Amino acid sequence: MWAIKNRTAYAAERNWTRDKDGAHWWIVAVKATFDIGPGGRLILADEQLPPVLMPEYFGEPGRSSLRYDSDLLAMKPGTDVLVIAHAHAPHGRPAPTVPVSLRIERLHKELLVHGERLYESGWHNVTVTRPRPFTTCPIRYEFAFGGCDLSDPDSKQHRIDEREPHRARLRAAACPRRWKAGPHGRVSTG
Repeated sequence: MWAIKNRTAYAAERNWTRDKDGAHWWIVAVKATFDIGPGGRLILADEQLPPVLMPEYFGEPGRSSLRYDSDLLAMKPGTDVLVIAHAHAPHGRPAPTVPVSLRIERLHKELLVHGERLYESGWHNVTVTRPRPFTTCPIRYEFAFGGCDLSDPDSKQHRIDEREPHRARLRAAACPRRWKAGPHGRVSTG
């Protein structure tokens, strides 16, 4: 039996897998977990999370975003950066929109996180209301605009936005919970 001797401060695990041609590969994953300290300084976490064998989701697979992908099912010649975060309004004062960013060396990503919004249908078009102020909002794929809404038990009520079919839910805002049909042609999240 193949074994590993981990002499690092990090978590490590191994697994056998096959590629598309049927060749066996022995995969070893070394995983380091860090906390973000003052000034963005990385500090090795007291608890080192073990490598993940199977993907883990925030909710039901296929209807919620991926929390952790598998570390041991396919070869990964690079580094994964997983961000599990919330947008916080500045100074704890409710804000309708909060800019957030992530920077690691040359990698720089920016998002605008909006509070809950409503879709309103008019005579000729659909408009979106201004975002409601929030203090904290999770940053997750299913809260982003685009994709599909499969939350209604009646499949005839499912809605799809073909522009971004990989999204988990059709959304108007970054912070809503689920779609609801309201009076006067309004669709809201809440």
